[in-house]
Amino acid sequence: MIVERQRKERKRGKHSDQSLLASSWETPKSFPTHNITMVQFFSDFDNPFQEDYNKFIESLNFSSLECSACKFLGDCSKHAYYTRKIVIVEGKVAIKILRIQCGQCDVTHALLPSQIVPYSQILLEDQVEIITQYEAGATPHSIVPSNPEIDTWIVIHIIKQYLNHWMARLLSDSISLDLVIRELILLCFKHHNRQFMQIKCGINSLFQSPT
Repeated sequence: MIVERQRKERKRGKHSDQSLLASSWETPKSFPTHNITMVQFFSDFDNPFQEDYNKFIESLNFSSLECSACKFLGDCSKHAYYTRKIVIVEGKVAIKILRIQCGQCDVTHALLPSQIVPYSQILLEDQVEIITQYEAGATPHSIVPSNPEIDTWIVIHIIKQYLNHWMARLLSDSISLDLVIRELILLCFKHHNRQFMQIKCGINSLFQSPT
């Protein structure tokens, strides 16, 4: 098992820079609380990211959206946009994210692509790549992400967050990092009501387009 292997590796000193990471990985910390509501949808956007996001919004049937706060279906509408940044291979870029508002309870929700991890500028696929390499035995300093904009200190931070908040949860629910990302997302929402590697505890729901 991964837990047993990591215990042995810590004794052997395999991860030479383990001191840079959290030492309390065996017991997951509670997710920090944060009063933000979100709705995420499956996405596979290319660059320019904003253009694909805008096309999705224009094609979205708002009557199919359920409020993640009051659970009312079909009364969400466009409210406003806000800007957030993500790190892609071309560098850090700003994108405009739509907020929708429920006509029943007036709660607003950020409408986020599944490629985005809430509260993080590093895309989900890049975080999964880093964590997968780490679990395969790579040290943080030896991991070279496909995205050249991600440096070693970001790698260390991602691994630390994973050890503190997510590794034990994946083990307890028998969720494998070898799954395709779509399945990983589905299982994390099923068991934890949040995106994989989401740390802050905002209300988050997964929207699956009707087929």
